[in-house]
This record gives sequence, structure tokens and C-alpha cells, in this order.
Amino acid sequence: MINHCVILSAISEIRYNWSEFIQTILDVQSAILQLLSQNIRFNCLLMGPDGVDNHDGLTLHSFHRSLIFTVLSPFLIVLWLFILLSIVQVMRGSFTVEGMKDKMVGITVVTFWLLHPDIAHVVFASLSCIDRGGESRLFHDLDIKCWQGQHQFIVGFVTVPSICFWIIGVPSYFFYVLRHNQKLIKHLEDKDNDVLYNLPKAERYEVESFMKRYGFLFMGVNLDYYYWEICVMLRKVAIIFATEFLSSVSGVVQVLVAVMIMVASIMLVIRHRPFEDRAATKANIFSQAV
Repeated sequence: MINHCVILSAISEIRYNWSEFIQTILDVQSAILQLLSQNIRFNCLLMGPDGVDNHDGLTLHSFHRSLIFTVLSPFLIVLWLFILLSIVQVMRGSFTVEGMKDKMVGITVVTFWLLHPDIAHVVFASLSCIDRGGESRLFHDLDIKCWQGQHQFIVGFVTVPSICFWIIGVPSYFFYVLRHNQKLIKHLEDKDNDVLYNLPKAERYEVESFMKRYGFLFMGVNLDYYYWEICVMLRKVAIIFATEFLSSVSGVVQVLVAVMIMVASIMLVIRHRPFEDRAATKANIFSQAV
């Protein structure tokens, strides 16, 4: 559901002459995505009292403040949840270090996965420039001159590190962790859990702990394709990349590139059938086709 809404939200950014019916669908599903992700950027708080950017030449543009807030928001959310969860567990008398580690790693994985598309969108948007009057201007804020002054500083100290950490680092880390722990994942192939219960206590605890921490990334897929969710993350990044960096070309080119990516993704799903449930496979194909 969320993956489907993310793709539609990215496609809705394309400036194309959609029919009224399709545009309505894109707008509605984009709104649903914002409710699901709960990633509130508080743009209204980044503006002046009159509703305009209060940039005075010394402070950051509202777009740049929004960029910084967005790339830091997952850490703020995880910190807030850690404090809240710690208080609850202490009050209940159920606080344990290992239990808290399992919960917090799981929460961090879900939070990073959930906000990854939003971060990719705003990071790529900070590099999307168009020509206006002989000057290179930021597509999403024409008051910002690209590749000079404040924009150059933000790109060097916020955008590039964000690409390294969020766009490349997070999916790479997820893949590394899953690949490095294939042995633990293999223990989960037994549907009746006979193999799991017959393991030594220490090893069984290790499998259960890993499941609590990273099970979100491979639940519902055939374990031979434990990395499938990483592929889905990269597909979303590719769609967002195309919609942002081709915005200066034309809407037709953006649509064609997006369609090519989706068709390739559908073909991969049909060929490999990575999901355990046939209904899930059909639903995934249908959602991408729509």
C-alpha cells in the first residue's frame, strides 16, 4: 500500500497533461501517503508571518531549512520514540537492555524505510535546477540561485552527505545485514518452527532477536529473495530521481522513463515471483500496472 502510494506521489510531481480523472487519483493517493508516513515538514513554521520566506540574505531559505529538517527527522523521531518507550517500560517494570535494543533497532529500521522516499525526494529536489533568464535557478524555489552562495554550501554539507548516507548507505546497510545473516534467515523457512525450536537456546534467541530487529525487511517474501525489499527501495529512488532530474526536459520524457522503470519492475516480479503468497504477487503486479 505504502509502496504504491509512494510511486503515485512521485508520478504526481510530473508536469504532464493528465486527464482530470487520473489527476484526481494521483492527488488523493499522494494525500494518503502523507497521512501514512506522518512526515510533517512544518513548512508553515519555516515561513514568515505573512506566509512568505523570511530569508534576508543571511538566514537559510525555507527550502533549505525544510531540506535539513527532513534529513534529520528520522533521527528525531527515533529519539522521541526511544524516550517514550523507555519511560513506558520503566513504569511497567519490564525494562531490559537487550529487549530495548531489539525494539529500538526494529523501530529504526521501520522509520528509516518509511521516510526514505521523502528524504530521496527532497535531496534530489535540492539538485534540480532550470534555466531562468540566463541564470540557473532551483526548480522548487526560483529565488535560489544554483551552484553559488548558500546553495553551493547546502549541496556540499547537506545534500552530498545525505546522498551518501540515505540514498546509498541505508539500502546498502540493510542488504549487508541481511546477506551477512542468511544463516539465521534460513532457520525461518520452516513454517511449523520445528527447526527453530530444536536449535540450542542461545542460537534460537539469536534468530528471534534478528527477526525482531530486521524481520520487517523480509517478511512476506520467499527467503531466497530476502533482499527484495531493498530492490523495492531502489525502484522508488529511481522513480523519484527520474521525476526530479528530468523535470527540465519534458513531462513526456518523465512519463516514459517512469513507465520503463515500472515495466522492468513488473517483469522482474513475474519472472522471480518473490512473494510467498500468490495473491500478494498478483496484488503487487496490479498495483504497479495501475
